[in-house]
Amino acid sequence: VAVCYGPASFGQANLPLFECLLFRIRELLPQNGRVAEFYAGVGVIGLFIASQCEQVQCSEINPHAEAYFNRSRAQVPSSVASRLTFVSAATQNTLSLLNHATTAIVDPP
Repeated sequence: VAVCYGPASFGQANLPLFECLLFRIRELLPQNGRVAEFYAGVGVIGLFIASQCEQVQCSEINPHAEAYFNRSRAQVPSSVASRLTFVSAATQNTLSLLNHATTAIVDPP
């Protein structure tokens, strides 16, 4: 998955380990689950797992993150992009995403 980053974006320092983490998360998720991802940054995890999920809702407080998420989302197939949404707000204001989620991802753990 191609991901867009900007100067204000957080990036993982240990990319090989992060890649292993992404594959492990995808292995653990139930097929066609509904995911709420908190502290999503530019949505790397959500973008990576969306192809096997019914819905992925990412939330992040960084006001610049949504624009980079949308650029990345535009690069995935439309069948996957339609499963992805982004909410730009503080986590305490997005807890309602849990109401329809079968899985919550909180990064940092």
